[in-house]
Amino acid sequence: MTTFLVIALMSYYIMLSVQLYNLYFEKKGDWHNLEDLPKFYKICWIPICSAFALFAFKRQIINASVPYMRVIAKDQDDIEKVNKRAERAGASLYKLTFYVTASVFGYIIMKDMLPWYMGGNGSMEMIFRGFPY
Repeated sequence: MTTFLVIALMSYYIMLSVQLYNLYFEKKGDWHNLEDLPKFYKICWIPICSAFALFAFKRQIINASVPYMRVIAKDQDDIEKVNKRAERAGASLYKLTFYVTASVFGYIIMKDMLPWYMGGNGSMEMIFRGFPY
């Protein structure tokens, strides 16, 4: 359930990002006269809902992985230590999942701007296109 909520919220956020991208290229970088951007009070709920969804996703990963981590944790004679280690291992698994996913999406977004020696197919000059707007 939480996963579907996260996907729905992120899909809406991606849709807004694509609309802004298209709007930018329609205006040819003339950002100082944009009145078509969404108002903050209409979209301020997105980061709040995203933060809640990521917290719920974190709890789901921790709750799902703790039973497996208890089996392989050190100090099996002390139950309190085993539970703490399993919780920390579950939190680390969430961090691994989050940062790998964020890195992959970051690369996908930036690959057209990165030069060939950084794995992209563009040039660093594209970063400054339309600067300072």
